[in-house]
Amino acid sequence: MLPASPSSSEFSDRLDVEHRLHRRYPIKLELRYTLVKGSRIEQSGQGATLNMSSGGVLFESQHDCLAAGLIELTIAWLTLPDKTLNLMMRGHIVRKLGNLVAVKVDKHEFDARR
Repeated sequence: MLPASPSSSEFSDRLDVEHRLHRRYPIKLELRYTLVKGSRIEQSGQGATLNMSSGGVLFESQHDCLAAGLIELTIAWLTLPDKTLNLMMRGHIVRKLGNLVAVKVDKHEFDARR
């Protein structure tokens, strides 16, 4: 579990003043991320969502993450004894403050693994 960032509410407040197309819901789920440049992986790591919608995600990374680029997220949505359901999201980093990263999502889908 990640420690709470003292600046997470400040960052969320800044984002709340903007007009959004999709309502964000507070939800904390573990995730893995991969920053991609062309066909090359620039960086990968782990973190946890703070809030999300179909159009965007705010997450806290365990380590400092690059400030811009294409990012792929694998969010642990549901784990059952015989199956794991992941939410796969692909988008672009639009803001970053410390370990807090805001992503505009271009594509999302669920993936069930046994």
